[in-house]
Amino acid sequence: MNNVTKKSSIRSRLLLFSLCISLIPSTVITSIYYFNTRYIIKKHVLDELAALADAKKLHIISCIEAKKERVRDFSTDGLITKRLEAAHRNGTLPGETVSALNRHLSRNKKSLDPDLLGISITDTSGTAIASADERFVGVNMASCATTTPDFHKKTSVACVSVSPPHYCACFNTNCISISTPIFSSTTQEKILGTIVNCYDLDFLNRITTDRTKWGKTGEIYLVSKDRIMITASRFLEDAPLKQMVDTEPVRMITDHGKEMTGLYPDYRNVPVVGASAYITEYGWIVLAEIDKAEAFAPLKTLGIIALTIGIVCAVAVTGMGFAFAFSIAQPINILKTAAEKFMAGDIELRVNIPRNDEIGDLAHSFNTMADKLTLEKCIISYAVEQSPVAVIITDIKGNIEYINPKFTQITQYTPDEILGKNPRFLKSDTTSPEQYKRLWDTISSGKEWHGIFHNKSNYSVKIF
Repeated sequence: MNNVTKKSSIRSRLLLFSLCISLIPSTVITSIYYFNTRYIIKKHVLDELAALADAKKLHIISCIEAKKERVRDFSTDGLITKRLEAAHRNGTLPGETVSALNRHLSRNKKSLDPDLLGISITDTSGTAIASADERFVGVNMASCATTTPDFHKKTSVACVSVSPPHYCACFNTNCISISTPIFSSTTQEKILGTIVNCYDLDFLNRITTDRTKWGKTGEIYLVSKDRIMITASRFLEDAPLKQMVDTEPVRMITDHGKEMTGLYPDYRNVPVVGASAYITEYGWIVLAEIDKAEAFAPLKTLGIIALTIGIVCAVAVTGMGFAFAFSIAQPINILKTAAEKFMAGDIELRVNIPRNDEIGDLAHSFNTMADKLTLEKCIISYAVEQSPVAVIITDIKGNIEYINPKFTQITQYTPDEILGKNPRFLKSDTTSPEQYKRLWDTISSGKEWHGIFHNKSNYSVKIF
């Protein structure tokens, strides 16, 4: 079996090269751009969510502190303190005193804060002895003040307790209670009772449901240390105090006390980008989240733009590569064809490649060489034509391709009678076969032969 080597043309190589220099850099640059943009967008979203969670945490703490300060202010009210001191001295709280305290709490205190659902004053056992809502009088309020108030003797500042968010049947809404002890004005260590402010949980919702500039899926909400949602959900109805939130950032805080940012499934099991912040004092977790699909929507757009630009650049560079390949290959093919025809005997052939580069120089060199060879051939042809010696030119098979006029003159054979024939028809009987064999063996081996033959002419045998 013959081994056949498949040649690769310059044009195909140039086309392959143009594809490589266009597609490889475009692919690499587009990939780097995409992943770098993805990292930047992800970092930006996470940083923004972390900042938002921290901001909401500070807002909630500030708001609770303001509510606690108001409770402290109520606990130092002179009218309340005097009435309770009188009750402690007399051992009882007259009905008119209860009514007076009820009116005072309802008219002068409750109206100070629109978030207040009710205000109650309890005795040391936790039973309400006065309230802005008379329905609470006589009701044990110990569950609203879950932490027994303490007294800081050095600063004489009462400890304020904040209850966990809970559902209040009396007000038929979710609320939190903030309570603090009421001390005697004469003996700072003597506790006369406790004042309990019940706040509508909606004041926290107003903080967390402010979703300005957070698109269609962004939300902020509070979760308790028991992993129960405290504030409203953007996606679920009636979620506060009912919806379980057992997500990664909640577990990180409840199990390890560590805040986090990242990608994870939320309480709907939807992939989100989120950040957490921990309000240690109350055991509340602030979560700021946005659906991953929406957060990375700009990345998808940028990816499409990058891909489009990459394809356009690749097509443009490939097109230029094709044009360059053809601009190089076409004149080379012209030169190749011209060389083949020139070798076949078309010595008058010239190429017209008007280029100011190496290919143009090559075409010019070809034409110059052809001119020189033509001139030399003309000179040699003229010399052979005018030679006083008979000349025969054969091909490698020995077939006659040319005879000069002197040959015709000597042999009387015309070109039509000779051209294409083998010189053996000129043999005469006077030359031995051994001489002919030595002649052709010498010529076939590339050497020169010198000698005398007796050949025959068209009219008689002559020696030449």
